[in-house]
Amino acid sequence: MAAREAITTTTLKKFLSGPTPAKDQYLRAPDGLGVRRFKGSDKASFIVEAKVRGQGRARRITIGPAEPELLNEAKEKARVIVARLRSGEDVTATQKAAQSKEVQSRVTVLNALQQLLETRTELKPSTQRDYRSSITNHAGPLLRSRITDLNIDNVRRQLRRVEREKSQATSAKLRRALSAVIGFAVSEYGLEMANPVASLKGVAQTVKGKEGFVPDTHVGQLVRELFALRSKHRTHGNFLLFVLLTGCRKSEAMQLCWDDVNWGMETVTFRNTKNKRDHELPMTCLMYLILRRQDEIRRGSNPWVFPGRVNGTRLTDVRKTILNSISPEVLWTPQRERGRCLQVHDLRRTAATHMVSAGIPQETISLILNHSRSNITERYIQNSYDTLMQALETYQLWLLERSKEEADGRRTRRQKLTPEHEELLRALGANPQSEILSENNETEQKANTTQSRHQTGRRVIRIGGNPIDPYREPFEHRFRDLVGFYADGQTIANLTICSKPPRSFQDLMRLSDREFIALTEDLFYQRRKDEAMKGAQVKSELELLQERRTFLSSH
Repeated sequence: MAAREAITTTTLKKFLSGPTPAKDQYLRAPDGLGVRRFKGSDKASFIVEAKVRGQGRARRITIGPAEPELLNEAKEKARVIVARLRSGEDVTATQKAAQSKEVQSRVTVLNALQQLLETRTELKPSTQRDYRSSITNHAGPLLRSRITDLNIDNVRRQLRRVEREKSQATSAKLRRALSAVIGFAVSEYGLEMANPVASLKGVAQTVKGKEGFVPDTHVGQLVRELFALRSKHRTHGNFLLFVLLTGCRKSEAMQLCWDDVNWGMETVTFRNTKNKRDHELPMTCLMYLILRRQDEIRRGSNPWVFPGRVNGTRLTDVRKTILNSISPEVLWTPQRERGRCLQVHDLRRTAATHMVSAGIPQETISLILNHSRSNITERYIQNSYDTLMQALETYQLWLLERSKEEADGRRTRRQKLTPEHEELLRALGANPQSEILSENNETEQKANTTQSRHQTGRRVIRIGGNPIDPYREPFEHRFRDLVGFYADGQTIANLTICSKPPRSFQDLMRLSDREFIALTEDLFYQRRKDEAMKGAQVKSELELLQERRTFLSSH
């Protein structure tokens, strides 16, 4: 190894004038100064190499571009840096800390959002749209704030403003987006701070998922209306019927391509599903009819099974079609939401519910719906074509049988009393008939419902002139919805009207009438202020809640 010599202007020019190196080349001097030529390039830089006192590994620090006229300046900088290293100072760490502070002073929420969208390419397009829309439209003053200036107080203030002016769902989406962006910035830029969103409590909570579905008393009407819709709006009708028949997610059906329809193997494959796993279903007779119909109306080389209005695009929205073509009374929701029409995901819940009615095992239903598998055994179980085909055919035949029934809000009893049961009932003093309900006593019972608080096998209470079934719309659920408006369904904070704030349904039933009335009036008063509810509406809701508690307490 040749002895190191001091770097002069002549030696530097000679080193730089050589041919383009195939690998990095170095010119080193005994005082720690050096020159580095980069492989495949004519660029070169002055560097300093020296060990930190007390540490064995040498540090390499870049000073700047290597040019002959800058040699003396580079020597002076190298002398200072070598002295600092030999004194025990880690110059590299010091420079990184300075750069980090400079970055911290410049990175805003908007900068971090843009960097996240450029870096996290694995995010789904819908997730990217949600992040961009939530932050740019609802972050308000936080949008151009530095990440390091964010804290629990200013984040909570903005989330509550969005919750008050927009909705809880919008606020929850903003919270998720802010958490992702701030967490990315902390990791990407090495910021020494905790994510303030992770410490927030009691604000912008995730909205409870909807539970609407079409019950068995109206599913026949739904099937008839969907088949009628196919004659008016073929693609929309076929799409909605396809979702009901398969129980697939809206995005899975909308993104279904003809390349994923295998006519020879009679299968349909959904790509890019929620659990990131391709999902294959057998093609039943009804599915075959729908897909063949869509193939007949296919225009050109459009790849989508359910195309949009513009050639080459896919279907994206069917809300207006549902509003104009599907009767709103077919939908049932636990909260009896007024004005809520059927949504596409309600069809998935409907399919799951009635697959059980058709006698399909829950494990098979989970495979059909492509739910995530919670344990190792379930992951070992693979989809069987014959099992899924039989299950889907059974369920779809069940739907067709229901389409013959009229939707009158009542169920047709199919189970008859056997002679053995009749004999046992007579021995107990009962007077059974050959059927539990006949047409005559069914009509009579329906008329008596408005005059009596009781119905065979079920209690009924009159509120506002209409019979209300406390089992179908439980008191506990309505009260938790109300409490959850302010206390997240866990506890009622900052209320002194109760000796012990109720934390459960049982605690609620133990309250005295005075405490219960004061509690509900206070909560409804707060809700009226925040939701701009009319006084009559508040009074009606309050009376409903109090009367329902009285009824449950007496039974």
